[in-house]
Amino acid sequence: MDAVAEIRTAVGNLSTPWLLVPFVAGTGFSRLRSGALAGLLASMAALVGFYLVNALMHDLGHGLLGDLRVELSANRGYLQGGLVTGPLFGALGAWWRQRRTLRASVLAGALLMAEPLILVLLGALGPGGVLPSGDATPTVVRIVPGWGLSADSSTVSIAVYAGEFVLGLAVLLWAARRPSGRSQTGAGGDL
Repeated sequence: MDAVAEIRTAVGNLSTPWLLVPFVAGTGFSRLRSGALAGLLASMAALVGFYLVNALMHDLGHGLLGDLRVELSANRGYLQGGLVTGPLFGALGAWWRQRRTLRASVLAGALLMAEPLILVLLGALGPGGVLPSGDATPTVVRIVPGWGLSADSSTVSIAVYAGEFVLGLAVLLWAARRPSGRSQTGAGGDL
């Protein structure tokens, strides 16, 4: 795999940006239910769009619609995860809009920092893999044992996750320095 493709794959596999998509979508709403719906729609649009781009970039030999079907089927675990995380993080975004507390702002930074730490822990716990496909457990849960960072991980993967951690730390430091409570600029505001 060439370096550009490896970087694109490593960045595309980061979990936190996929959680921030519905969070940011949810910040456009002050009601939790509306934020949850916006988060669900944003997650599904982002995931399907990502797999559409993959189908366009990689000819799998089935035509565009067939390649998209293959991409969506092969990644159904992530789509299943988006059905849960989209509404959850969309609602969290709406909650952030309502409250604008330090605790709500710190969430984004903590998410960015947590993923690399969890992957290092999973890599240290043992060999990766996927639970058997005949298992009744949802796909998104069955693929978790295959995740992890270890000394055997590529330099690109380690660099991408280190960058995610540093970005998360920067967001945490920014959130800690800003005044808590609602923004003085009114209903708008920044994350």
